[in-house]
Amino acid sequence: REATGTGKFVLQSPITVSNAFSANAVRAFEERMGTKGYALQQAETAVLTIAKDPGLEREAYTLAVGKEGIRIEAGDENGAIWALATLLKRVGTDGSIEACSISDAPRAAHRGVMLDVARHFFTAEEVKRVIEQISLAKMNVLHWHLADDQGWRIESRKYPKLHQ
Repeated sequence: REATGTGKFVLQSPITVSNAFSANAVRAFEERMGTKGYALQQAETAVLTIAKDPGLEREAYTLAVGKEGIRIEAGDENGAIWALATLLKRVGTDGSIEACSISDAPRAAHRGVMLDVARHFFTAEEVKRVIEQISLAKMNVLHWHLADDQGWRIESRKYPKLHQ
């Protein structure tokens, strides 16, 4: 569910973050925002607050953006990651985010993609890009098809017989 508000919030670097429980989510968000020229900084009073809400189910979250700042409440760490992915999609080129209130939860527990590198070679950068994209689509499973009966596609210096 989504409701729009009036006004917008404009991000300024460094983005101050008050994070109660999800260091991994903040680290992923910081990497993504770093490519847009923003840094993150932990602070007691912050424009971005992330908190755990035990009343929310697994991977569920609420996201509220107002003129004063951004508040995320999540049922677990994955919910915080999905909320930050949603927030990232809403950031305009000028750093503004339209005021809104979003409540989201997955319909299916298993949401995934299969990447078949057994029959086609992917570089490490291509695989990382695929993982980034499925994360932004809020998918939670990557089935990575590495081998089939025709061969093994990953170099292993420790186990060279895998190549034979």
